[in-house]
Amino acid sequence: MKKRVTVFVIVLSLLFAINIQAAEQTPQQLLILGDSISTGEYGPMLAHAFGLSGSNYQNLAVGGTRSQDWVNFLTQQTIISSVQSADMIVLSVGGNDILLPLFENIKSAIGMPQDASSEQLKEALRTDPSSFQKAVGVLNSSNIRNQFETAITEYGVNFSSVISEIKRLNPSVKLYVVNLYNPFSGFTGYELLSNFADPLIGKLNQVMSAHAQAGEYTLLDSYNAFRGKGPLMTNIEQLDIHPSKTGHTAIFQLAYTAVTGVPYDASATAAVDSPSQSQSTALANDGATAQQDVTAAKATTAVSESRPQKKPIKQESPKAGDEKMVWLVLFVPVGIVFFGGFFVGFLIRRRKSRKNQ
Repeated sequence: MKKRVTVFVIVLSLLFAINIQAAEQTPQQLLILGDSISTGEYGPMLAHAFGLSGSNYQNLAVGGTRSQDWVNFLTQQTIISSVQSADMIVLSVGGNDILLPLFENIKSAIGMPQDASSEQLKEALRTDPSSFQKAVGVLNSSNIRNQFETAITEYGVNFSSVISEIKRLNPSVKLYVVNLYNPFSGFTGYELLSNFADPLIGKLNQVMSAHAQAGEYTLLDSYNAFRGKGPLMTNIEQLDIHPSKTGHTAIFQLAYTAVTGVPYDASATAAVDSPSQSQSTALANDGATAQQDVTAAKATTAVSESRPQKKPIKQESPKAGDEKMVWLVLFVPVGIVFFGGFFVGFLIRRRKSRKNQ
């Protein structure tokens, strides 16, 4: 009987240790970096799910940035301090290195000004079916192809510098990188653009995959999550390449699963699938500052320490994340102890009953 009790205590201790280890995997200081993909909803969703708020969650993503901008930004003391204090960083950068030049060349090919809106571009492509052929013909020219190949090479150098600097500043940080998706994938009528963009996106993703395979970070594969579902996962039907609410939820699930090993509870996802109104306002305000930062980064070889900095996004008091942690760390082990004690007592009473017989 003593052996059985000893075995039970050992098993109970292991279960308790596993629960504590799972709790320790969740971040205490979450930092979001990158381009406009990361200024969206998946960041606040992660913060809410992990029960983080205030200074424990910072979103310093800057809309419109390319890889070179982040090489420069990582010389800023504010960015440096945030990287050094984080225990989890999610980074997305690279889309603008390829997709912004893509749209710029499409506009030039069909004779539209560069400041034309996405709605104007969409209308031009809709009303003139030959525009696609014209645009793709220009994009396939050797000159434009060489421009993209140069951009890909430069991205490889810049991205390596960004990753190296983050790891130098914080060697122990858990780093997660969102790779690039093809927003045109599955978008009926835009197959030519999808087929043109896909190899370029693939080459940038190969750069990211190589670093992930070297053990430098965990890759969040948005490419395959979005593949064939562009109109659902993005706003591409409005010629907006950014993720839709569904797309941001998919990125959130990729990150959450990578950290915890299990998907976020689908029944609870609806409670965190969009930032609050105050968060949306903060993001909009950050976007205005971000554009100033991008202009400064491109106009100078170093980022001025005196320019306005982005402020951490203030998160509302979390509920779902806290409740999950309480159940995980406290109630599950307590329940095991309670029912285990009941079972041990039953075995003892049964053994005594047999001796009395």
